[in-house]
Amino acid sequence: MADADHVTLAEYVGAAGDAALKLVADSAEEAEAMVDKRIGTTAYADVPPPVRRRAILEVGADLYWRKASRNGVVGFETQDVQPMRLARDPMSTATSILAPWLVGLA
Repeated sequence: MADADHVTLAEYVGAAGDAALKLVADSAEEAEAMVDKRIGTTAYADVPPPVRRRAILEVGADLYWRKASRNGVVGFETQDVQPMRLARDPMSTATSILAPWLVGLA
């Protein structure tokens, strides 16, 4: 999903360092597979590319941040951001994003 014209998952989550970049690559790959499976082949052409990209970013970020979470709460390693609870299902945000284009999604 690397595209010079769009934000990458590494940029989106602020990943730095070899281990973080490897985890970002794995998370992006998993996220793309999960989103594409949810879209399915029959609806693939209906989902606009920017919507698909955003869904993949959101799922990838949830998967990536799970490494820093304890009991589902992530702190982001800075003083500027309040801790937040991660969704149990990394597809929950993507489902909302994709819903207008996929029949049968709530």
